Amino acid sequence: MPGRPELLIMCGLSFSGKTTLAREISERYHCPVISLDAMNAHGRLNSGEGALDSEWRKAHASALEGLDGLMQKKTPMIIIDDNSCLRFLRDNYRYVANRYGYKVHTVLLDTPMDMIHARRREGLEYRDRVSDAVFEEHCRGFQWPEAEEKPLTFRHGSDPEVWMHEHFLNPCVEASVA
Repeated sequence: MPGRPELLIMCGLSFSGKTTLAREISERYHCPVISLDAMNAHGRLNSGEGALDSEWRKAHASALEGLDGLMQKKTPMIIIDDNSCLRFLRDNYRYVANRYGYKVHTVLLDTPMDMIHARRREGLEYRDRVSDAVFEEHCRGFQWPEAEEKPLTFRHGSDPEVWMHEHFLNPCVEASVA
């Protein structure tokens, strides 16, 4: 009997490597990624200079709608690529996943602050620069996953392939990859 379908909620500070890891998991397991960065870029939302709460709510509502659609199709594994910095956002994703019987994993990226600051200074080509004030507020307001969320921690420098095998060897997903 195949395993339950899975939802991975990426969680971590901006520039911690969530998109990179989400892309690697997606390529390995051939699963879709719902990217809030992509939605924000498409909507011309520049979160690097701060954004209105109403704009963020629209982006998250769109992500929830996309998640619901993929789950209706019984997609074996889905990734939410967002910083998921607030507990209620993660809970909203869990609520939808639970309606469809998905197993939910919060994937917490543990990246040293010096590495995050270096990435911010580099100003990645595909992202807007994040101002110091916005980043500091992001760090102060970040609601780290609590124990009952049972986060799976990906430590900077870990081998993604080994980490994925340890955490996501799901017969349901593996069958769709083969």
